Amino acid sequence: MIDSLETSGKHVVLAGKYTHPVWGSVSATGYIPYLRPSYSTEANETVQFDSLTLVHSCNKTFVGDTTLQQKYAIHLLTEKVVLNENGYLYNNSSFAYDPEPLAVYSFSPRPNASEKMEIRLPDNLGKDLLSRFHNHDEAVSDNHFEDYFKGFVIVPDEQQCHSLLGFQVADSLSAMILHYHIESAYENHQKIVFSPNKETQFNQLKHDRKNTPMEPYPWTNLEIPSDKLGNKGILFSGIGWYTRLEFPYLNNIMEQGKYVHIEQAILKIYPEVGTYSDYNVLPDSTFYI
Repeated sequence: MIDSLETSGKHVVLAGKYTHPVWGSVSATGYIPYLRPSYSTEANETVQFDSLTLVHSCNKTFVGDTTLQQKYAIHLLTEKVVLNENGYLYNNSSFAYDPEPLAVYSFSPRPNASEKMEIRLPDNLGKDLLSRFHNHDEAVSDNHFEDYFKGFVIVPDEQQCHSLLGFQVADSLSAMILHYHIESAYENHQKIVFSPNKETQFNQLKHDRKNTPMEPYPWTNLEIPSDKLGNKGILFSGIGWYTRLEFPYLNNIMEQGKYVHIEQAILKIYPEVGTYSDYNVLPDSTFYI
């Protein structure tokens, strides 16, 4: 196991939980900071708040049973998300957020449909943001916005999440949208689009190994012999586990004589029957070494 994996700037929000009988469960929490949007309504106009929504769109990646409902909570970040000195955030990075959720929502995933979901957020948050933008409050100026509004955390429900889902990170596909209107003699609907900060958005992943053959082993500088896992190797993106294969007599090939010439090497890996399914699919690519 390596100590951490880069998860910032990948343009994907991961959220959910997936449990495997051999190596335990993995849960993913998505951190989404936002960029300051533009606002052009004149200060002498009278504006009225309508709604504040968070828009999500699946990116067609998933693992787990998507026939069951998912339940997520949206929390407000209380600590500004900043990159480490090396310019990255990792699967074990974390920032403080309000323990009381802003919103809780359940849905039946349709990851292959790329459908958009709109989650209604509290009106008081939307009214506060609209008032500050309209009154040119210093808190939402270019230099201070991300200190004032730090973004959201999407946290899976431990009991009511059965799959890991990927959501797109793009200007209109994972935005927070504030709807309002200008009071006048005719309808004059407006909106403020808060786009995610693609550079600082990252995902935190946790691996629970309780009641698995991996549980007794330490977390760092770890190599687990395959015979301790029933002669299995484990591959799962995002949690830092790699499978190491050794061929101790490979170099002996060159000792067969001066006429030996290696033309091609192919590594064949056979997945164990029963460890994959329609909702835990295998990669569809072939790699040649």
